[in-house]
Amino acid sequence: MAGGDAVRSLLQRRAPDGSYVIPVRNTPEARAVLEEGGVEYEEAGDMLLARLRSRAAAKRLALQLAKRGLLAEP
Repeated sequence: MAGGDAVRSLLQRRAPDGSYVIPVRNTPEARAVLEEGGVEYEEAGDMLLARLRSRAAAKRLALQLAKRGLLAEP
């Protein structure tokens, strides 16, 4: 799946609490990107789940992660 298609797919659905959830590979680089951006995340097995309330912020983060190959397959 191309980066833009993956991002579009992620932003179509929201969690029950209204946040956007982005699955991210659990790597030191991914953690650094999330922490640098002040993004809340939780560990879920071999991936991290980033939670954002803003669609624009979620899109920006997802595109940044896709460019680096850090998006995980849900």
